[in-house]
Amino acid sequence: MVVVAGRGALRPFCGEDARLLALWADLGAPRYGYQLALLVLRALPAGAVLAVGASMALHHWHRVFAEAMRFRARAFTRAWWNAACYAEYFRDWNQIVKAWLNKYVFKEMLTLGFSSMTSKLATVAVSAVWHEYIVAASLGYFLPYFFSFYVISAVIVLIEPPGLQKKPFGNLFVILTLSGGIASILSIYFMESTARQNCPQIVGAPWDFFVPRSVICEEPFKNCTFL
Repeated sequence: MVVVAGRGALRPFCGEDARLLALWADLGAPRYGYQLALLVLRALPAGAVLAVGASMALHHWHRVFAEAMRFRARAFTRAWWNAACYAEYFRDWNQIVKAWLNKYVFKEMLTLGFSSMTSKLATVAVSAVWHEYIVAASLGYFLPYFFSFYVISAVIVLIEPPGLQKKPFGNLFVILTLSGGIASILSIYFMESTARQNCPQIVGAPWDFFVPRSVICEEPFKNCTFL
């Protein structure tokens, strides 16, 4: 499902962008303003993808497998959509992964004498590497944008101002930044998938797996804007 969704799925966006770009040019608006507006517009459906995808593809499947295996626990997630900060969001988002990382990475590093901050950063790094591995194996190329997204999220957790962690402002910040981040992730990976379908191979194997074609080949994107 990930591969089908990722490869060639941006073609409708190209036509939409061509029409909007023409209208935007008539209005005399700056191109960067258009790009920002387009990102905000795409953040709305991206938020829906986050909510529906998390509910259907993650939380319900946890319960299905728990029911099939007669596993007694059912609390695999908490109300992450009410999180007032990213630290709370990561704790509530996926209880299974959180428990595994806490036991086998965070606590193990504390036992080995590492500081709490180092253990937290290592835990985030392990999670980021595995997410990037899953995406790369599914799409057939390596583009470390997902990893960068996780690193940025970790930095936000570390420097998040205490005043921002109060509801409803903290919750609004989490929802808006998550939606915008997912919109950018979808755009970046769809853009690279489209480039790999329509652009010639730049370098030979195995380096082609790591070199993004969308950075060099611009032919399929003359009328498209992704960010």
